[in-house]
Amino acid sequence: AILLFVLVIPLLTELLSGNTPLTLLMNPVAYGFFLVAYSIPALIIRELYVRRHMGVFGLVVLGLAYGVFNEGVVARTILQTGEMLSFHNYSTLGFNVPWAILIVPWHAFFSILYPIAIVNSLYPGESGKSWLSAKLCLGLGSVAVILGSIGYFSIGTFPPSPWQFLIACWVILVFIALTS
Repeated sequence: AILLFVLVIPLLTELLSGNTPLTLLMNPVAYGFFLVAYSIPALIIRELYVRRHMGVFGLVVLGLAYGVFNEGVVARTILQTGEMLSFHNYSTLGFNVPWAILIVPWHAFFSILYPIAIVNSLYPGESGKSWLSAKLCLGLGSVAVILGSIGYFSIGTFPPSPWQFLIACWVILVFIALTS
């Protein structure tokens, strides 16, 4: 169940979105990156969901936090105000708000809710079981934060702003606090 969960997330998010072709996902390095970027946070969110006996609302809220983490910190697409599809020139305080409204809930469903639903339906006996220890969750969470921060501040097509990084982090914390 855990292996299916970890492996299916990059397929749902990247392949079904059309963002990444199957040939790139077959590259072990690229797939490994997607496993780290998607599966580590999803495992932690699943653990919170199971341990806190959350309902669907709590899971959606944590999924929204993940969407902000993925697109606001790791990929920085929410910060691309001049080049994203037809969403250019609609920025507020340096954030591409229309793109965020579209992509953040998309990640909540395709990166978090659907993978959990798929695994729970195929392995119903695993649906309420904890898979990770508290220490492992903390360690994986630290890895996700460190790698996300490195991704954010890495050299890209536009200079990242520390203020946007802090705002994205606070939004994530607010989403997480809503589930407590």
